[in-house]
Amino acid sequence: MSGPIHIAILAAMPRHALRGNTQGRGGGHAATWLPPLADALLTAGELRISWLTFDHTVSKVEIDRDSNQEFWRIPQTKIKINFFLRQWPARLQLRKILNQIKPDIVHVWGTECLYAIALQDVKVPKILSIQGCLTAFNKVWKPSYVHSVLGREEPVRVREADILTCESLWSAEQIREIHPSGDIRVVDYGVHPSFFDVKWDPDPHNPILLYSGSLDCRKGFDLLIDALAALPHRNWKCQIIGDGPLRSSLVARNLPGVEWLGILRWKEMQEKLAKAWALVVPTRADTGPTVVKEARVIGMPVIGTRHGGLRDYIRHGESGIIVDPLNSDHLTKACSRMMEDYSHVREMGGKYWQEDREAFSSELTAHKFIYIYQEIARQHGFWK
Repeated sequence: MSGPIHIAILAAMPRHALRGNTQGRGGGHAATWLPPLADALLTAGELRISWLTFDHTVSKVEIDRDSNQEFWRIPQTKIKINFFLRQWPARLQLRKILNQIKPDIVHVWGTECLYAIALQDVKVPKILSIQGCLTAFNKVWKPSYVHSVLGREEPVRVREADILTCESLWSAEQIREIHPSGDIRVVDYGVHPSFFDVKWDPDPHNPILLYSGSLDCRKGFDLLIDALAALPHRNWKCQIIGDGPLRSSLVARNLPGVEWLGILRWKEMQEKLAKAWALVVPTRADTGPTVVKEARVIGMPVIGTRHGGLRDYIRHGESGIIVDPLNSDHLTKACSRMMEDYSHVREMGGKYWQEDREAFSSELTAHKFIYIYQEIARQHGFWK
């Protein structure tokens, strides 16, 4: 084959987010690593990429083109109807387009999305990139109906893929339990380039501990509430970015020195990160999380746990603190320890900073996926 390798990528990747226009989680897009990945792939001349994305704002299929990529915006059937009909509307829509464009490789992002339903109809090589491991997540929280159904399907979807990619060793370990013989690769999903330009400049006279994420038990937010309640006379503030089912619990406790900021767009969030002393993420299960990577490329220390990919992003006692075992008492002690010494906070933030910036770049993520695409193409004899 002399032409480019044709990749169909099925993912929640809004077209407007390309070319540096991503607004962040507060801008209505959760998989924040996908737009910069698409940007980084724009110069990969050996690839031709078709992005297939469900979009509730269109009434018919629309196609945009940019360099070596095209973006198919597919009308989205309501989630409840899709699941009532056992996801057949989504499956048929994706099958029709895939039969039309005839890609060499199909790359699906996320078992928590509808796109993975297409794997059972694909005859070409298949890649599945894990975003959230529902099998692990559903053990630590009460899943919604949708997450419950998709969680039961996850082992089937995982076994249908030829190659599985995970953003962390923790995520790979969870998937290995589902599919012991699977071809599993660890590919860190990169941080948006705008975070690399943020200057970490905390005020030594205004100590702030920052939490950013969903306010739910999977993220350990209940533990954080209890830890803050155990420190009523602390001399530092805690700012909360995000929203979720435990916001009512936070409001009811009326804790002193706690400020809820809601969901912020990236520019506002980056301003808060730049001024905070440290980030706290007491998660019970997390493939990443992305906010820890964002903090590390900025140069912030992190209080985290062993229950997710963040265990490998934090060097305990050097670039942060690992709370182990995870409970509110240990979290209380970790927060107090982190926030008692500004000079130590600055020192911890700088540890392994350059290494983390290199590890979490979108260009490196793109390079690793290009390698996988080329490897598959060579193995199947349609690219040299």
